[in-house]
Amino acid sequence: MNILISAYACEPNKGSEPAAGWKWAYELSKRGHNIFVITRSNNKQIINKYLLGLDKQPNIQFIYHDLPKFFITLKRKFGCTRLYYILWQFSILDKCKNLNLRYKFDLVHHITFCSIRHFSLLGELNVKTLIGPLGGSETSPLWLRSHIGLQGFISETFRDFCNLITFIDPFFLRATKRCDKLIFTTKSGIKYCPVKYRKKIHISTVIGLNEDEFHNKKVSVKNQKNLLFVGRHLHWKGMKIALEAFKKALETDSDLSLTIVGSGNATRYWKDLTIKYNISKNVSWIPWISQNECEKIFINSGIFIFPSLHDSGGFAVLEAMKNGLPVICFDLGGPAETVDSSSGIILKTNIKDYGLLIENFSKAIILLSSDKKSWEFYSTGALKRSKYFLMKKVVDRFY
Repeated sequence: MNILISAYACEPNKGSEPAAGWKWAYELSKRGHNIFVITRSNNKQIINKYLLGLDKQPNIQFIYHDLPKFFITLKRKFGCTRLYYILWQFSILDKCKNLNLRYKFDLVHHITFCSIRHFSLLGELNVKTLIGPLGGSETSPLWLRSHIGLQGFISETFRDFCNLITFIDPFFLRATKRCDKLIFTTKSGIKYCPVKYRKKIHISTVIGLNEDEFHNKKVSVKNQKNLLFVGRHLHWKGMKIALEAFKKALETDSDLSLTIVGSGNATRYWKDLTIKYNISKNVSWIPWISQNECEKIFINSGIFIFPSLHDSGGFAVLEAMKNGLPVICFDLGGPAETVDSSSGIILKTNIKDYGLLIENFSKAIILLSSDKKSWEFYSTGALKRSKYFLMKKVVDRFY
């Protein structure tokens, strides 16, 4: 088949949205299809560099497209990514129509951005169209928002408002009408689709792991007191809650350590909290690093904490699990679907008692960091569970 993939974000050796665009395209190219990927021009250098290092070139033709430099400058200066994305979607439509006249696509698949708040116009090509998997429909519990900081509370409330607009967004509604399959990351997305189109809905994780990502190096129970968080530093990632639980756990075991990898607008706030809680000597900070360097950190850790309030997927959770790290997360969003009772501890948030939540979080940390049998049980389960989320299996559900 000739397949056109729309992947605004698409880069190898990255996480989140760029990983989604790349992994879908790369996996489909292994199946003998002719893959055409339309993506941003600023991805070209990274993609070309990666392709040069491959022994065998994938059957992918990249079409690079960006708006004039004036718009790129505005995007960088004022951070108006969403506006730029909207304009980019309109600007690729004619180009894709011309590509379709030339290559006669059998299928069009919109991958990234993979959010209900970022529409696709490619259903207008009159070709069988898949959209998704789309995330962003998950919401944080109202009662927990006051515990992630004022800025987090405001941004979460504003995000809810933006999601409500989806119900009347003419572009999103048009896309649901024109597509043949509409894929959401979790069932929370169903309500945003008009009832008459819900037969098109499928549920799937955004991305999975490649078989070559598994390695022989194994985490050791000797590192079970080393906690790890990897991800963007955003208030809704819930690290304020995790830091409070970590503080409480330190009262029982002062040998615990926590490494926080990444950066973002909540970094300063979280660092200030470690000083306020008098736990800064037990917390290490590492900015964004390469995937290979991050692998070394996974291997030298013992527990992965991911207290996000509404992640659609949380690819870092899969990365941790394939390294055999037990996971502690909330019963919210994609991570709660990824982690099961054999691979980690899922904390219930419907208790609506913050003190009890911190207590339960702290107990989970102490259990996994002190009980070798429990750690080994969840570590074995995490590795086994991660193999259920192979990228090949994710793509098999739709191709």
